[in-house]
Amino acid sequence: MKKLTKNILLIVVSLFIFNLANAQTNEWIPFSTTNTGANGLVDNYITAVAVDNDGNIWFGTNGEGVSVFTPPDIWTSYTTANSLLESDNITDIAVHPNTGNIWVTHDLGASEFNGFEWINYYVSGEFYNTITIDADTIWVGNEMGELYRYHGLTWNYFSPTPPTIENAINDIVIDNAGNIWLASDIGVFQFNGLAWIDYSDVGMQVVNAIANNNFPGPGGNIWVGTEDSCLVFFDGFTWSTPLPAGAPPISDIAINNMTGEIWAASSTEGVATSPDGIVWTIFTSANGLVNDIVNSVDIDYTTGIIWFGTIEGVSSYDAGGIGNWINHSTHDGIIDNDVNTIAFDNTGNLWIGTDNGLTFFDETGGVFDGLTNSTTVGGLADNSINSIAVDTAGNIWIATDNGGLINYNATDTWNCYDTALATVTQIADNTINSITIDNNGNIWFATNNGGIGNGDGTNAWTEYDTAGVAIAPIPDNTVNVIFADDNGNIFIGMQTGGLSFGSYLTGDVNAWNTFNTGNSDLPDNCVNAIDVDGATSIIWVGTSNGLAFTGDWGTTWTVFNTGNSDLPDNIVNAVSVDEDGYVWVGTNNGLGHFDGVNNYGWDIYNTSNSGIPDDIINTITINEDPPAKAVVRDVWIGTYGGASRYSEDPVSVKEVASNNADVNIYPNPTKGELYITNAENANIYIYNVLGEIVVSIDTPSNTIDISGLSEGTYIVKILTDSNVITKKINLIK
Repeated sequence: MKKLTKNILLIVVSLFIFNLANAQTNEWIPFSTTNTGANGLVDNYITAVAVDNDGNIWFGTNGEGVSVFTPPDIWTSYTTANSLLESDNITDIAVHPNTGNIWVTHDLGASEFNGFEWINYYVSGEFYNTITIDADTIWVGNEMGELYRYHGLTWNYFSPTPPTIENAINDIVIDNAGNIWLASDIGVFQFNGLAWIDYSDVGMQVVNAIANNNFPGPGGNIWVGTEDSCLVFFDGFTWSTPLPAGAPPISDIAINNMTGEIWAASSTEGVATSPDGIVWTIFTSANGLVNDIVNSVDIDYTTGIIWFGTIEGVSSYDAGGIGNWINHSTHDGIIDNDVNTIAFDNTGNLWIGTDNGLTFFDETGGVFDGLTNSTTVGGLADNSINSIAVDTAGNIWIATDNGGLINYNATDTWNCYDTALATVTQIADNTINSITIDNNGNIWFATNNGGIGNGDGTNAWTEYDTAGVAIAPIPDNTVNVIFADDNGNIFIGMQTGGLSFGSYLTGDVNAWNTFNTGNSDLPDNCVNAIDVDGATSIIWVGTSNGLAFTGDWGTTWTVFNTGNSDLPDNIVNAVSVDEDGYVWVGTNNGLGHFDGVNNYGWDIYNTSNSGIPDDIINTITINEDPPAKAVVRDVWIGTYGGASRYSEDPVSVKEVASNNADVNIYPNPTKGELYITNAENANIYIYNVLGEIVVSIDTPSNTIDISGLSEGTYIVKILTDSNVITKKINLIK
C-alpha cells in the first residue's frame, strides 16, 4: 500500500477500460459499523487489512485504532482508550510468519500485539506508512523516505540509503532472491544486496503499492501500483503496462502465491483481478463491493476469501479458493442459527429448518425470508423443524418436533397432520424426526415414538411399528432417519434397533431386512444418517459409533472410526454422496470428505481450519446444479452456528480424478509425516496460511517430513504435467 491520502480523495468519473464482470452479488459480504453491532467494526474508514495465522482478519482504521474479526461473528477492537496501542491512526498491518504477532505502523512509529498486550516502538519520530516482515526482520518506511529494520533488539537505519528518495516510502516488498523493493512518491527502487537501482526514470510517479509474484515457485515478477500509470509489471528486464490508458490509480496489490491470481485495489473505481495479467475482471459497488474507494486488500489462504478495506467499511469476496465456505446466519436473515435441516425445492430455492422456525432462501436473489407459527396463520404448528422434503409437485413437507407433519403447497396453503385430527389422516406421533419422498411420490416419515408412516396426505397413512398388526413390524418405534433410494427401497435408521430396509414397489413393505450389532458388523444400533450411492448402490450409514458402508446389501460391512481413519468424530449425524462418488460426513467434531471407499484422501473441515461456523454438523445437502452457477456443485451444511455453503467445480474434480486417479495426500491431520502416492515427476510446494512457501520439493519421495514446521494449517500444491492438485492439511503436535 500504501499511500494513504490524508485530505481529499479525488473521485475520477472515468470507468475501468476492462472487461466488467457479471459477479454474483451474494458472493460479496459487507461489514460496517452499522451491521456489525455495537462491539463490531470500530470505524468504516479502513486503511489496512491483514489475515493472521489463525484466520482472524485485522483492520486498521484512519483514527479509530484496530478491529479484529474472528469468523463467524466475533469482533474485538483496540484503541488508545482501551489498550496500550500508542496511536489510532493505523497505516499498515503485517503478520509475523513465525510468532503470529500483529505489527502495525502509525503516525508515531510501530506497535506489536503479542496476543495479550501492545508493545510500542519509537523508531525515529516520523509518520510511518508501511511495514513488511521477512523471516525475523521487521522493515518499516516513513514519510521522509527513511527505511528502518528491526531484528528483535534495536531499530537500525538501513544503509546505504536510496540516493534520491526524499519523500514517502509507501510500500516495501522482499522478493525471492532477497532483493528489497521500495514504492515511493517518486518511483521504484531496488536494493540487490550491494547497491540501489533507481527505477524512477521509467516514467512512474507516486507509487503506492508493490508486490512480488512467486507463483508457482521461484518467480520474481514485480507488480507496481501507481497514481498515474495504473498497474505496471517488471519481468526482470523490462517494465510494461498491461492495462490501457485511462485506467484508475492503484492503491494496493495482493497476489495469490498459490494460483498467481492478481488483485489490484483502486483508490477510485473498485478492484481488478486477473488470473494471468492479461484478462481482467472488475468489481465495483454495482457488484456488491461496499465502496469503490479501496485502500487495502489481503487474501485468506485457508478459506480463499479476499478481504477489502474501503472508506465505508469492509467487503469480503469468496473467490473460489481453498475451503470455499460462505456462511449464512441470523446476520444474513436466517431466522435462527440452530440449523437442523436443509432442502432445495423444484425451482432451486433453499428451505432451512431451524429450532426457531423456517427460512426460505432465494439463492438467485440472495433474499432470506423467515417463517414461524406466529407469521403463518394456520401454518407452522411448531417452530422446531427437524426435516424437510419436497415432492414432485413442488409441495414442501416439514417435520416438526412437536407439531406433527406440515404440508405447504404451491397455492400457499398450509395443511397439518397430527395426533389430534379426527380423520383418516391422523398420525401416530407429533414428533417427526425425518421425511423422505419415494419415486412414486409417496411421503414417508419417521416418528420419535410411533414408528414410521407413508401415504399421499389424502388417504389414511400406512403405519409400521413394533406391533406390526397388519403389516411387517419394525424393530424400534423410535426412528431417527428414513431414506428412499431410486430403486424402490426404503431404509430406516433407529435409536436402538439398527438399520432396516425393504421394498415398497409392491405397495406396502412386506418384509424388513434388519442389521444390528448382533447379526452384522454394523458398529452401533443407533443409526442417525443414511445415503445410497446411486451409481454403485453402496449403502452408507452414519451411527453413534462410526461410519459404515455395505456394497452387498448387508452381508459385509466396512467401518470407519476415529481409530482406523481420519473421521473427525465417531458420532455421525449426516452423510451424503455427491455425483462423483465422494462422501461428505457430518459429525459432532467437524465435517469429513473423502473418496468414498478407500481409507485415504480425507479432507477435514472444522472451525479452526476453515470457514464453517460450528463443529457440530447436523445436516448435509448437495446441490449438483445451482441455478446461478450451472457448473458448480454446492454442498450445504447446517450447524448450531448457522448454515454454510461450500462450492466446488465438479468438472475440475472429474478431470483431476481421471488424470491423477492415484495421486493422494494423507493422513490429514498429520503429526509430521505426509504420504504422497504417484507424484514422482511432480513439483510439490507447501504454503503456510500467509501464502509463503515453506517447503519446496522437485524430486519427491513417497514421504515428506514436515514435523519441523509449526502446528497449524498448510496448503500442499502438487504440479504435474497436466494438472495442479491442491489440498489443505493440518499439522498437529
